Amino acid sequence: KVAERTKDLENANKKLIELDKAKSRFINIISHEIRTPLNGIIGSLSLLKDSPLSEEATSLIEILDLSAKRLDDFSKKALDISLINVYHKDILNPEEVTIKDQIDEILYRLHSKINEKQVNFKIEFNTDIKRIVVDVKYFNKSLYHIIDNAIKFSPKKGIISILISDNTNHLVITIKDEGVGFDEGFTIINNSTFNNKNHIDDSPGLGLYLANQIINIHGGLMENGNNDDKGAFVKIHIPFKS
Repeated sequence: KVAERTKDLENANKKLIELDKAKSRFINIISHEIRTPLNGIIGSLSLLKDSPLSEEATSLIEILDLSAKRLDDFSKKALDISLINVYHKDILNPEEVTIKDQIDEILYRLHSKINEKQVNFKIEFNTDIKRIVVDVKYFNKSLYHIIDNAIKFSPKKGIISILISDNTNHLVITIKDEGVGFDEGFTIINNSTFNNKNHIDDSPGLGLYLANQIINIHGGLMENGNNDDKGAFVKIHIPFKS
């Protein structure tokens, strides 16, 4: 009976794994289907924004453009999450990169949001480790979403600190902001895919969820908390060689 029960549990577990993969494939398909018409909508809106329009029409176009871009961003995150759920670390193509170059690239990509918020960045290296082995595309996505989140919840002219340090086998990157902080009891480790309590906000925390998934498949760990004075922090522990 014990052997029978064990086999039943193994079969049930296999079915759950297959179901999870099927769900991820479904999300993958949906993401692609959403993005195809969205490209046409975003392109058309871009042309309309360059046309002479009334003040009311311009305002409506801006709302439509923002909504379309948010949906496009959601579909990209959902696609990445579904691919990671199906392929796990097999999706990675690790290579050695310079840490500072990756941070500089992300800040460059976020320059419009940085300028809009007028936030200042303080970057400090407390390590002799200059290079790390990661999948550049996915590692940069994780950093992008964490830093983007910090900018989003920072006050105007706030300071965001990025501290790079190390312990025995891991590089440690800590991003601190001066914003409202995480909701009480929220932890990235226990964050579900559509948890809406990332920072105190009504939007799904897909960015942080995806960042955590990426760090996990690199064999690393991601944690969060609130600073003693104000704001929040996110800390990444990632092996020197993923």
